[in-house]
Amino acid sequence: GNCDAGWRKISGYVKIVWLIGDNMSDMIKIEQALHGYANGHQLITSSIELGMEDRSRIDELSDLSGICKENDFTDYYTGYPLLSGSKYVIAKTWYAHEKQRPGCVWTHSLMIDMDDIQEIKNIEKLLSLFHRPSKDDQSLYSNSIDFFSDAVDDIDDYDTEKLKYAVYTIYADEKCKYIYANNKHYEKELLFAITQMPIEILNKF
Repeated sequence: GNCDAGWRKISGYVKIVWLIGDNMSDMIKIEQALHGYANGHQLITSSIELGMEDRSRIDELSDLSGICKENDFTDYYTGYPLLSGSKYVIAKTWYAHEKQRPGCVWTHSLMIDMDDIQEIKNIEKLLSLFHRPSKDDQSLYSNSIDFFSDAVDDIDDYDTEKLKYAVYTIYADEKCKYIYANNKHYEKELLFAITQMPIEILNKF
């Protein structure tokens, strides 16, 4: 796998939101991008124009992970900071079984300002923003998302053992992180741990 990625959550057959109030000052603006195969893996559309280094990073890490065998997964999640340090990317990748070429994937990336990460309090709602593209309409990914969260997660909604494992995996050492889920869902606990992470650490994770 490519250790430039902050982390990847992978499952053989899987699936990896947040809070705010009612006024515009509580809104989080999330940028997004869609990558897929079009004469090679490349950016299909995006809501933001990235600098060259950030564009190169998101192009690379949106492609099929080297630790994934072709046809051996349904989807996985990846997280990493952009090199500019301005945004953190949380992405979901699906194997593109409909493509004739082996190894093709779709990746929907959400780009969140570093300063806004800790404002996210409802993980389920964040996860609901990910959409596998259809042939007919890919315009969804060309617009920024105005994100409001109308509920706060209850800590009891999280699996304590999974949360412990996610925290241990994140902080145990400085190597790149891969969590093989094996049909278990760690996405909520992993993202919760990330939203609690100091920006100084998140910028390197």
